[in-house]
Amino acid sequence: MNRDGAAGAIGLAFVAGARADGYALAFTPAVSLTSQPHRVKTIKYGVESFSPCATSSTTSSRSRCWRTRRIRRSPTCWWVHARSRVR
Repeated sequence: MNRDGAAGAIGLAFVAGARADGYALAFTPAVSLTSQPHRVKTIKYGVESFSPCATSSTTSSRSRCWRTRRIRRSPTCWWVHARSRVR
């Protein structure tokens, strides 16, 4: 079931609230997982709510990091519930 919208927050909230049986997966870049809880105060999940089970690619940001002048890369992963036995 595709739960998209709100920059990935709807799907991530669904996976965080699902049973930890390994059947609920989220496919999203790590940047949306790490930045959303800091930008939106009503989100009830954090980085500790998820565990990566597979990395499929990396995405690069169009803006360069102002400190290192390098393009930032974010892994796009399949994420599962942190208590799931799927790794």
